[in-house]
Amino acid sequence: MGIIVHDFRRSALSNLVNAGVPEQVSMMISGHKTRAVFDRYYIANSKRTATAIRQLEEARAENGHNFGHNLLESQVAPRRQVN
Repeated sequence: MGIIVHDFRRSALSNLVNAGVPEQVSMMISGHKTRAVFDRYYIANSKRTATAIRQLEEARAENGHNFGHNLLESQVAPRRQVN
């Protein structure tokens, strides 16, 4: 299986967003006209999600906002296993 143009587009979009370029600007650069297509190309993963939560917590700490909870220490309900 070879590399196709859409692989480069997906990588470029991920690189833009991961570099901190706002999603709307990334959409303009990549030519995505709808959010649905953007979402198909930019796939968030657990590492990106954890990074986003850490960045939010750091921003809260710098600005003195806690909002009564800490996202890094909060418990997420475990997934139910289907038998």
